[in-house]
Amino acid sequence: MTRVVTLLALTLLAWPAQAQPDRINVDVEDADLGAVCAAIAGQVGATILTDPALDERVTVSLRDIPWREALDVIAMMTRCQVEEWPGGLLHVSQPVRLTVSGADLDGLRALELAAQAGGRDLFIHPGVGGRIPALDLKEVDWRRGLEAVAAALGAQVYDASGVLVVAKRGAPAPPGAEAPAPFTRGAAASP
Repeated sequence: MTRVVTLLALTLLAWPAQAQPDRINVDVEDADLGAVCAAIAGQVGATILTDPALDERVTVSLRDIPWREALDVIAMMTRCQVEEWPGGLLHVSQPVRLTVSGADLDGLRALELAAQAGGRDLFIHPGVGGRIPALDLKEVDWRRGLEAVAAALGAQVYDASGVLVVAKRGAPAPPGAEAPAPFTRGAAASP
């Protein structure tokens, strides 16, 4: 397996470092995801951090593809996500997956469980709550699951300095809060 990673590094790093190509080729077989990300980062001059808990292997052949798109494809293949952090850092991690299925669900409890799965603090604004007639989410990213539960309650999720706030849709956002893109049907299934 070391041979595969070595070939990967040679394939990806064949470009001169100063060239920093916009498009790359990635051709790996059963390669460690962290090694693949490190090779892409080295080739394009980006900083890509991988979660140390990741234990994924990837087999892929991509030709003449924008490097950021290649990273996204590889992340999707391994059920990972790529987050942009301050300073241009990219972080590859595998989010906690959530399954919520049933009828007549307690909406507040479903919100709390979704936030707990993601290890995040949650403030639920008064007026949010009720029962959810039916919900069927299978193996979705915990954050998408939280947004789906909130949407089923007529609410929206905001990030207010690291604390997630659930407020009725149309209510003013908390100070300094950022709302995610609106939840759309089918979005929860994507990694």
